[in-house]
This record gives sequence, structure tokens and C-alpha cells, in this order.
Amino acid sequence: MKLYIMDVTIPPLEFFLPRVSEDRIGRAKKFRFEMDRRRGLAAEALLNYGLKQLCPGLSFPVELIRDENGKPEVVFSEQEQELLRSQGILTEEEDSIEFSLSHSGDYAICGISDRQGEKLGVDIEKRRKNEGKIAEHFFCENEVRSIRTAEDFYRFWTLKESFTKAVGLGLSLPLDSFEVRVDGSEASYVYSKDTAVYRGKLYEPLADYTIAVCVKGEQAFPDGIECVDAWI
Repeated sequence: MKLYIMDVTIPPLEFFLPRVSEDRIGRAKKFRFEMDRRRGLAAEALLNYGLKQLCPGLSFPVELIRDENGKPEVVFSEQEQELLRSQGILTEEEDSIEFSLSHSGDYAICGISDRQGEKLGVDIEKRRKNEGKIAEHFFCENEVRSIRTAEDFYRFWTLKESFTKAVGLGLSLPLDSFEVRVDGSEASYVYSKDTAVYRGKLYEPLADYTIAVCVKGEQAFPDGIECVDAWI
């Protein structure tokens, strides 16, 4: 997989417009504050950047739709699907690439699968305070006992959010219906309704931010995250 991050405050707002879909521009206009518009625009712009690195022959910006759980999906033409299959990115059964978007504070992040059948979820959160009350109400007992600091809380929170995205259910999946077991910067998951192996990875390259990635299977995590400021 590939991971991309952007400081959404750096490019001028006009920079994003030709790099995102009309749907995203329409969604952005509904926000009152510019920073809220910037976060969503930057996340989708990163998706287009990453897909262009993966397969320059695609049409950009890509079109997105959302499933019944609100998960976005890229719409590819039949010709684009065949191109991606010829490069080993899609299987014959697949018609879209797995990706995940997140944003918080001044940053947006995007994860993109570059192999067949890979499921992933990413989450970024700006750390504020130890939200122990939230953990007590929504986390598993073993997780609550492990949380002593704000850093602990956000590690569990981002690992749990990234898992809900990887399984495709988002926050419709109760956070106490599965357990995260953290070992250093990596994590495993226990979820009775899905016996597949899901693994998590923590990244903390930025002060006051925690980033987590969840993948299905045993594939390796990227060593780092590519920082994208602007591109032609």
C-alpha cells in the first residue's frame, strides 16, 4: 500500500479545485469555515495524486460513489478496469481500487492499495486530552485498562477507527464489538464476526497527531508516509 499526507493549510484553495470531483466541490461548499472545506478537498486531492502515481493512464479527477455504509468507492470505466487488471492491481472479480481517507486538524491522509484484494483503513487524529470517559463508554474493558494518557487513548481510537474502515462498516460498527491488542507500534484485532487476520500499525511523525493503518492479511506496512505539498 501507499500512504500520503498533506498539510491542508499550505496550498491556496484554488489549487484543489481541478484535482477533485464536482461532487467533492459541492460538498465543500456546504461547510461554513474554510478549514473544513480544505480538509475534504485535500483528502480527495491526495487520492487523485496517489492513483496517478499508481496508474497514469486513468482519467483524473476520478469519480466517487458511496455505498450503503457511506464508504467511498472509485468509479472506473471498463477500459480503465482492464488497464488496472493488466497491471495486476485488480482481480477479474474486482472493479475498483481499495483506498481510505481521513483528516484532522491541519492534515489530510490517504491510503491506497497497490495489490489485488487488499483491504485497508486509515485514520488520523489531532491529540487533545485524555478522553477516558469516551473510552469507558465505547471501548472494551481490556482497552480501557490500558489507557493512562492522551497518547494511549488516541492510539486505541485511531486503530479502532481504521479497523471499522477496513471492514467497510465505518462507525456503524460498535467500537466495543471488537478488541484491539497493541504491541509497540503494531496491533492485532479480535472480532468474532470476522475470523480473517487484521493488523494495525501506528505512525506518529507529527507532533500532537496519531495516525493508524489497518490491513486485512499479512502484507507489510509502508516504512513511512509520503508528504505531499503540491504538484503539477
